Amino acid sequence: MSQLIEKTDKFVFDLFKEHLPNTFIYHNYTHTKRVLKSVKEIVDNSNISSEDSEIVQVAALLHDVGYIKTREGHE
Repeated sequence: MSQLIEKTDKFVFDLFKEHLPNTFIYHNYTHTKRVLKSVKEIVDNSNISSEDSEIVQVAALLHDVGYIKTREGHE
């Protein structure tokens, strides 16, 4: 895992921990990690550059961070 992905992962974890009520059971950190796992599976079975792989994984980690502000249009 690249340093950028690790830092993004920590950022998302901390953001959700501090700003997302634990009553939200779908758009949360666990969901984000499942999305990242799925993206990794796709990347591992694709002919994609390491740079593009990193971009897609960072996007997977960040895809729901807007949910802490609004449910509609958060993505």
